[in-house]
Parts: sequence; structure tokens; C-alpha cells
Amino acid sequence: MIETLVTQFIALDLLFRVLLSLLVGFCGALVFSKLKLSMAFVLGPLMFVLIFQMVFQLAYFPIEYRIFIQAAIGTYIGLGVRKEHIRSLKGLHYPVLITFVSLFLTMVVSSLLITWLTSMDLVTAIFATIPGGVFDMAILSIEFDANITSVAMMQMIRLVGIVVVFPFWINRIVKSNKQHATPTIKQHKERPTHPKSKFAITLLIGLIGAIIGHYLAIPAGPLSISMFAVAFYNLKTN
Repeated sequence: MIETLVTQFIALDLLFRVLLSLLVGFCGALVFSKLKLSMAFVLGPLMFVLIFQMVFQLAYFPIEYRIFIQAAIGTYIGLGVRKEHIRSLKGLHYPVLITFVSLFLTMVVSSLLITWLTSMDLVTAIFATIPGGVFDMAILSIEFDANITSVAMMQMIRLVGIVVVFPFWINRIVKSNKQHATPTIKQHKERPTHPKSKFAITLLIGLIGAIIGHYLAIPAGPLSISMFAVAFYNLKTN
């Protein structure tokens, strides 16, 4: 009897901490959104939950449910793959190869330098220097037990640096191209509407892919398999 009551109390306590963590994260997203800060719905919850955990040590989220998060991310990425994108890859094999090799070498050198000059472990340094998105790299880093906070913060700083520095350089290129470009007529395309059934089917395919990736026990399997499953479905059915 006592053991049952203790088990129920622990379950209720964990549920309360999950709901409280989600509430704190949602408040962080709202605050960052109201302040019109970049990546509000990623960085807001990250900062608020981080501070909440440092002060109260109450933040909690069951690690078993991360498969649903990865399924959602994989589905979202897979939605971006379309037939016209595949067709546009023709003739881009050399640029793709050069870009991949150069970014890979930059990531390797940067991560090794970070681990040599600081106390950061190599896995965290790799995810922190991969030229990917803040959210994507943070989620992937969980799979490999990297420090998600360090990964997210360094990716955010990289993103902010790019946003601040590169526009000045790119602006000159754009102005130079405009002087030689011919005027084009912009066509307004209405956003197509889709029934809710397509949304449900897409989510189901992404979830099935995530479950398959989970049981295959490959690194970042739920995210990658759900992404490929939705991308394949999108290419076949549009």
C-alpha cells in the first residue's frame, strides 16, 4: 500500500515538473517573441528553462519522448524536399562536393582546436562547429550525449555573427549584380491549401519513420529515417 502511494506520488511529481518545464519554456518563447529576438521559439525556451533549472533544479522532461520531437523535426525537414529541387541538382555536383569538403575540413579543424584550447569534449565541439541550424544541431547532440546548452549557444553566436557580418559583404555583390541584371516580372503565387487528411498522413509517415529509426538503433535514426520517409513520400505524391 505504502509503495503504491509512493509510486503515485513520484509519478505526480514528475508530471508536475514536466508541465512546469513546458510552461516555463512557453513563457520564454512568448517573451523572446514579444522582444522580436531571432529564433524566439528556440532560444527563448532554452534560456528560460536553463535559468529555471539553475535556480530551482525542477526542470524535467522524459527522455523517452524525444522520439516524437525528432519525428516532428524530421517530418518538417522532409517536407522541404521537392521534385524541382532534385532536378536543380543536375550540374551542381562539383559545387556540392567543394562545399561539403570545405565545410567538413573547417568543422574538423575548428573542433580539434576547441578541444585543445578548452575543456570542452570533442563530441560537443563537433556539434557546436557543424554549419547547421541551432535547433537541428541541438536535438542531434542529445543523441550523442553532448552538452546541448553549449551546442545551442555556440550555434546561436555563429548565426548572429553571420547575420551581422555577411550582409555588408553580400550587399555589395547584390548591388553589383543589379547593375548588370535584366528586369524581371514578379509573379504572385497563391499559397496552396491542403486538406487536414494530408497533414495527418504526413505526420503518420514521419512517426512511422521515426519508430523504424529507433528500432534500427542507428545514430539519430528517428530524425533521419522520418526525414527520408517524408521526403520520399513528398517526391512521389507532391
